[in-house]
Amino acid sequence: MPALHRSLDAAVRLAQIAGMDIPEQLRVFALAWAAADAKAYELEEKKTAELAKRCKALGSDLSVAAAEREVKATQSWHDHIGEIARARYEANKARGELDYWKAKFEAWLVAQSHAREIAA
Repeated sequence: MPALHRSLDAAVRLAQIAGMDIPEQLRVFALAWAAADAKAYELEEKKTAELAKRCKALGSDLSVAAAEREVKATQSWHDHIGEIARARYEANKARGELDYWKAKFEAWLVAQSHAREIAA
């Protein structure tokens, strides 16, 4: 289980155990999403630099296109792309949790509004 997923699960459990209200839970999920998104963004942004570094390590005997093909054919490059995809997945999952709690909070606000209207 990726570290971010464990930390997100821990944040959820902590929020539930601590009895946090929904706005506080939203804050916890927003921070978890921000961390996950930052990690994914960093990996995505460094992808081109990583490819260039690996191509350069092959030497200057190959054309740029040939060096890129060589690098992209390696298992380590596939692993690197997999790491980027997992980081984006975790960020998207964290965003989904944040959106879920936002919707839940909105529903709670509407219910509170309706309760006030009925009581009035």
